Amino acid sequence: MRKKFRTFMAILLCFLVFGSVSSTSELRVEAMENLISTEELDIDFLEKQIESIEQYQSMLDAFNNESKVRSVGYQAYDSNYGGAYIDDTGDLVVRLVDCETTRVDEIREDTGNYEIKTDDCNYSFNELLMVINTINANLDYLTDCGIVISEMYEDVYCNNVKIGVKDLTNEKERIIRELIDSPCMDVYCHNNDSEEETAIKGGDEVTNSLSGGQSTIGFCATKGGVEGFVIAGHAGHTMYDNFTHAGTTVGYVTDTAYYNNSTADASFLTKSQYADTTAGISIYVCHLVSTNMNDYPVGTVVFKYGIATEQTYGKVISNYYTSKAGDMYFLSQTTAAYNSEGGDSGGPVFLITDVVNGQVTCKLLGIHRGRTGTDDYAIFTKYYNIVNELGVAAITN
Repeated sequence: MRKKFRTFMAILLCFLVFGSVSSTSELRVEAMENLISTEELDIDFLEKQIESIEQYQSMLDAFNNESKVRSVGYQAYDSNYGGAYIDDTGDLVVRLVDCETTRVDEIREDTGNYEIKTDDCNYSFNELLMVINTINANLDYLTDCGIVISEMYEDVYCNNVKIGVKDLTNEKERIIRELIDSPCMDVYCHNNDSEEETAIKGGDEVTNSLSGGQSTIGFCATKGGVEGFVIAGHAGHTMYDNFTHAGTTVGYVTDTAYYNNSTADASFLTKSQYADTTAGISIYVCHLVSTNMNDYPVGTVVFKYGIATEQTYGKVISNYYTSKAGDMYFLSQTTAAYNSEGGDSGGPVFLITDVVNGQVTCKLLGIHRGRTGTDDYAIFTKYYNIVNELGVAAITN
């Protein structure tokens, strides 16, 4: 695996820096000159990251199989677990409220890594999520009180919950802390909403016929036996809005999760008679697989492809970001430090995990949504959330 991956990454780097390769029309590979340099992309880190994500998933599976508190969705977290991140070497680091010998041994067994790195923290991940879930459940009440939560997310590194409030006053903070007053809360003034970026295969361009806005297809999917495409909800959410690609109508909106307090900024386009669905991502001759992971270790390097900035990459910052856009909130989003611009919305976010006989394996993580207001991180909607909200399944190969 490691030897194959190193060989693949060397080929990929040459491809990214020096140009394109020829392929069939169905498996189109576009030139991406100078997008990623050999100095920037650390192959050893990416190799190690794959192993760390597998260890992380094993740990989460063990949490689910044991008697744990289920804090969000279907994921359970151990009462001593304080979060996890991937460090600068690619190793998984698990934060624990009490790094006592017995618990460390259990974590090592859960991950299958008996040299796992651990780090002390003050608050459990369940405590952090209790704050997030309580605030999310009371967003309408806070709005009635004249309080706008412009952003909120868990900070694994600082071991607290960041709560950004528009035009913060002492009275507004008092009302928030009446709902839940935890020492792990960091309440601060934040006057910027998140920015939505509006702009057949994941990564291809589509145009809303009504608005003229361009965006990016996330992935091809099926819904109740019907084939189509998943796009960003803010790019199109009015029923039966038509979308075109290269001047041809390719689909129309038949379902959307674009509503207040949704966990997925996504819509489903039923494909037209003039379109066809193809598994994969447009820049790669690739094998696409989906993932049901609800979160990823902070520090995981993910890739995004969109029509504006093409391929970019960056590290995951948080997994439970509450995003404010206009009059609506979007919950449980993921933020990451990759670049993006208008038109990238809906573009696939993925991991590159393997190569077999020159074919890339991309693990679909979700679709790009936009950017945060102040720190200017990218936001993406998890595939896990899209499946739960829209009832779709990615077309994979």
